[in-house]
Amino acid sequence: MRPLNSCRSAGLAIAICLCANTAYAIDPTRAISQYVRDRWGLEQGFPRGPVYAITQTTDGYLWIGTEAGLVRFDGRTFRLIKDNSGAFTIRSVRGLAPASDGSLWIRLPDRSMVRYRDGAFENPSPDATSLPGVYVLTRNQNGEILFAQTVD
Repeated sequence: MRPLNSCRSAGLAIAICLCANTAYAIDPTRAISQYVRDRWGLEQGFPRGPVYAITQTTDGYLWIGTEAGLVRFDGRTFRLIKDNSGAFTIRSVRGLAPASDGSLWIRLPDRSMVRYRDGAFENPSPDATSLPGVYVLTRNQNGEILFAQTVD
């Protein structure tokens, strides 16, 4: 790029910034009391304890990872999701990632993972030792689940 074009581009960028109006997240002429707000707590069914993760699945539910376990929110009520089979004890959830197939990947405090799919918890790997030590759990732009593990 020639120096003259660089100067013109920089000058144009500065001019645009100077002419732009200030953008506000909320209308500064309104009082906070004029906005609608809700607070959800124990009265609405939310369990006690801190929140560690929040995500949304393709069916529209909000999923909340809390100290009390996995919580599903449908827009009105909270529901603590338990494993009816007794195969998994979900006491606390530290990470969540929705998959493109509608399932939900869950990171537990011991850094192990389980998957919640079609209303049931399952081990995401036939070899339970293949997914230990997961520190980070996320989803990429293609809907693939990514996680970082510790290596011994």
